[in-house]
Amino acid sequence: MRGMAEAMLRCGTTTDTPSETERIPRQDETDLQFIQRLAQRNGFVFYIEPVTMGVNKAYWGPQNRAGPSQAALTHDMGSATNVKSLRLMNDALAPIGVRIREFPLNPARIRRLVAEASAASGSGRHTIA
Repeated sequence: MRGMAEAMLRCGTTTDTPSETERIPRQDETDLQFIQRLAQRNGFVFYIEPVTMGVNKAYWGPQNRAGPSQAALTHDMGSATNVKSLRLMNDALAPIGVRIREFPLNPARIRRLVAEASAASGSGRHTIA
């Protein structure tokens, strides 16, 4: 047993166990988003599909790519048309959002971050009292 403990120390492993509070996962997303993120992190997909009225089937596993491929989107091609209209937009300069995760909250730091975000976006509409 002594040789195993020495080998574990050389490999950088530890025998420390986390406390109960360290084992509690925290989530700041919906349950569906949480489980889909866990699936993606492990190389899987998770989705729920209806089977019959009031019955759903949940799937967790590798993405199933079997089955027929779908037709290409076709516009203004006579009888082959399968799209009436299609509009795509991408604004690379649009802000995607700000998430502040600092505990305990520091009001002065929050005001500074909001001011920086407002200056960067040029809107100046974000205010905190």
